[in-house]
Amino acid sequence: MAERQHVLDAISLRLREVIPALRDAAPEADTDLRDYPEFDSLGVLELLVWIENEFSLTIPDEELTVESFSTPAKIADYIVARG
Repeated sequence: MAERQHVLDAISLRLREVIPALRDAAPEADTDLRDYPEFDSLGVLELLVWIENEFSLTIPDEELTVESFSTPAKIADYIVARG
């Protein structure tokens, strides 16, 4: 099982690479990613592909919910629960 803090750190690093507003400071665990224009449908898709590759997961369509993917903490919890 993946360690939550390691997963959260990896997610934060990835988000800093793709969301310009986060480049100078890592997002807080509860940062609502929907507040950033880059986190549109394409941004979400790119993040999901990265998650699947980085953590060797397959994310079923029915699990793609705002409840699971709107903040770094929720994303980390989802990955850890399935890792």
